[in-house]
Amino acid sequence: MENMSKSLLKKNKDMALITTSDGAVHYLLVNEEDCNLNVYYIDTPETIDIAFSPKGLAVDSRKQIFVGEAAGDISKDQTIYKIIDQKNISPMWSYRGASGRLITDSKNNLYVIDGTGKKLVYLKYSKINRPDKSGLFSGHYISKPINSASLKTRWHRFLLEGRFEEGTQVDFSYYISDNINTNIGDLDENEWHKGLPGSSSIQGTYRRDALFLKDNEGQYLWFKISLTGNETRSPVLNSIRLFFPRFSYLDNLPAIYQEDAASREFLERFLFNIRKHFL
Repeated sequence: MENMSKSLLKKNKDMALITTSDGAVHYLLVNEEDCNLNVYYIDTPETIDIAFSPKGLAVDSRKQIFVGEAAGDISKDQTIYKIIDQKNISPMWSYRGASGRLITDSKNNLYVIDGTGKKLVYLKYSKINRPDKSGLFSGHYISKPINSASLKTRWHRFLLEGRFEEGTQVDFSYYISDNINTNIGDLDENEWHKGLPGSSSIQGTYRRDALFLKDNEGQYLWFKISLTGNETRSPVLNSIRLFFPRFSYLDNLPAIYQEDAASREFLERFLFNIRKHFL
């Protein structure tokens, strides 16, 4: 392996080495004459067709591969490319021009010596949020267990306060159990209870609230928040309040109002909608 790396270095100085999690060693070598990137897996070469004349190679600590473009046709926009896989490359238009050499530092910043060798360009690494397939941006948070200090707690309601503009969305899901050792990360999506209906936007811009399911009991409650926005608008969540134990105005009405299960559920939620405006 050492002899191979020395022979490769003699051919071209634009070489990098990657060690993967399984211990395999990958040598990457820019081949300027053939317009491709040769990847040497120990001693078996493979080729990635990059369809331009490469110049400069760098690999950061996240094992992302960057290849520069050699000086050529001045009428063609030149840049740096990130190698995603053997069939896909992505241009990085934050830099324009030919490259002479690429270097990364411990913070994954990228330094480019341009094609003339007289200019050094600094490209700062920064994380960005990418939209999903529908063009929306979303973020998710799962809470630690909230302890009611009592087994089989009947949780009452939740209240979210913030700013929820038109065109944005907030989703609140929850899971209730008496078992503190529940591995919340292994739950299937259908095991989470959806707390907010799709029509929750009628509650206005500043609050979202609803009752927990009556038949869902447990000492511990986990909640999952999903916020969705677009390029110009994002929901803002300022506070979350959880109320327990269960309280209902039905408890103050004659028992006849609770005899039918379907009407009891409807009436309880109807009375809740009236009561919440006075809290």
